[in-house]
Amino acid sequence: FDEFDRIDGLNEVTYSLTNVLNRRLDTVVLSPNSGQSPQAALATSYLEFIRFRLEQSYDQNEASRNADRDEYERRPFSDVLAELKIRPREYVDLVTRTWFSPYLTEFTQTEIDVRFFKDGLGEFLVGYDYLTKIDEYKRERDKTLSIARLEGTWEINDEFSLNAIYRHDFNSERDLERTLTLSWFSGCYTLHFGYSQKPDDDRFEFGFDLMNF
Repeated sequence: FDEFDRIDGLNEVTYSLTNVLNRRLDTVVLSPNSGQSPQAALATSYLEFIRFRLEQSYDQNEASRNADRDEYERRPFSDVLAELKIRPREYVDLVTRTWFSPYLTEFTQTEIDVRFFKDGLGEFLVGYDYLTKIDEYKRERDKTLSIARLEGTWEINDEFSLNAIYRHDFNSERDLERTLTLSWFSGCYTLHFGYSQKPDDDRFEFGFDLMNF
């Protein structure tokens, strides 16, 4: 392992507040009645159509850090995440996520996603990410990013699915990612075969999941 793939230890706590609104729909339907005339019955369905979440973390390691104090002041509190998920129908989601820095007192990142999905067919997502330039001890972005995302998954059958991802940065006018992945589901494990193109990295990948861990 080197500095690019080493996972550093964490000492932080995350707290959040989530509000959920559900709707109940009662529908009168006709049900079979053993060869007799159908009988009216009441069918009930539920849908979680709004979810709102506020979340933030506190990093104890950052709160007690002594390194580079002359250049970077301590900032143990993470950005505040505000997430809103709206599901007007059982096949579409609208999700917005916004991060606000309590130290910079400005928004640092915004994500907007529209997702269409159907069991047995797959899903399609259109998204937009905006990330501001930032320079802190724990994170650094040397430029602002304005990214469009397209993602799609086709459930070919019960055993195979095909996933594609495309990301493009409008500020630099270049593609950030082109990925194609074929997955094979078989009982207690899943195999993945993929090819990905990124600005500084082209790779073929093979992976597997055991028992969906």
